[in-house]
Amino acid sequence: MHDFGVVIIARDEEHNIGECLVSLHEAGIKNPLVVVDSRTKDKTADLALKYTSSVSVIDGSRGRLRNTGYKQLGLPFVAYIDADMAVMPGYLETLRLKMDENPKLAVVGGIQEPLNCCLLGALDCEYCNYKRAVSTGGAFFRVEAIEEVGGFSDDLNVGEDGELINRLLQRGWLKERIDSVVIGHNYAPNYKTWRNKIIHGKAAGFHSWGVLRLLTSPFIGLHAAWVRRQPHLIWYVPFRSLTLLLGPGLRKEYTPTPSNPST
Repeated sequence: MHDFGVVIIARDEEHNIGECLVSLHEAGIKNPLVVVDSRTKDKTADLALKYTSSVSVIDGSRGRLRNTGYKQLGLPFVAYIDADMAVMPGYLETLRLKMDENPKLAVVGGIQEPLNCCLLGALDCEYCNYKRAVSTGGAFFRVEAIEEVGGFSDDLNVGEDGELINRLLQRGWLKERIDSVVIGHNYAPNYKTWRNKIIHGKAAGFHSWGVLRLLTSPFIGLHAAWVRRQPHLIWYVPFRSLTLLLGPGLRKEYTPTPSNPST
C-alpha cells in the first residue's frame, strides 16, 4: 500500500534516530520523513540523512512539527513514530488494514513494549497497555480526520497528541487499539524524561477528579498488576496518580531531556 507515509519528529535524538530508521527500513519503509526541531543541539538531522533523504528542519513546537509532517507527505494516511521507537515488520501494514474496516476510525495503535530497563518508563508503558491507551507515537492516523478538526495545535509542545485525539472523539471520530501487534519503545535510562512527561504533559493539577483517582488507585493498581502480570504496578499506579494530582499541569513549552544523554 502506497497511500501512507511515516513521520518522525525529533529533537536531540542522535542516540535513538539511527536505530529507529534502521527498524523502519527493515520493516519495508524506504524513505520516512524526519521533521527535526531547529533547536536541536546535537547531530540528529545529520544522522537522519544517512538513512533517509527526507529531512526537514523547522522552528516550532511539537504540534507544528507534526502538522508539517503530514502536510509534506500529502497522503491519505500518516503514521507517527517516535524517534526512540523500533518498528516491527508488519506493524504498520496491520494498522493500515484496520483503517479499511471503518471509515470513521481516525486513529489506531498497537501495544508498546519497553526495550530497556528504565523502571518508571517501563511501568508507565505497562499501565498504558493496561488502559489500552492510544497515543500519537506508534499510531496510524486518517489525514481527513486530522484536517477536519484543524490539525494539531501549533502552540502545544507537550500534550499535543492527547489534545488532538480528544477533539477527534468529540467530533464523532473513533480510535482503536490492536493488541496483536507490538512496537518497541526505548525509554530513557533515567527518571527525568518520565518526570517531564508527567509534570509537563499529563498532570492536571489539584482537583476533585484527581482526588477520586488517587483514592481508587490502589484497587486499579491491584487489577492492573494482575492483568499485566506486573506486581510493580501495585505501588506504581498510586504513585502515578499522586504525581498527576500534585503536578502543575500541561505547559506549552519546556526543555526536554535527551533520551540517552552522553556521559
